[in-house]
Amino acid sequence: MRLVAYSQNPPSETLCLDHLLWDTAAQAVVIPKDGRPGTVQIVSGRFDAVQNMTVLHLAGAPLPLEIQL
Repeated sequence: MRLVAYSQNPPSETLCLDHLLWDTAAQAVVIPKDGRPGTVQIVSGRFDAVQNMTVLHLAGAPLPLEIQL
């Protein structure tokens, strides 16, 4: 999985993941032009510096996806 987030200030920051997709099979962020079956729209994402994880809110998902970095 490749997802890099940098944080220096508050414990929670917004990531620039607007208009990107999450590939559920590859467990990776992909751009729309690389869209393929099994991708889900990323509604929002944030970096939690305290827990050192990225939290993605995916379209249609009841719970966020937490990615430990």
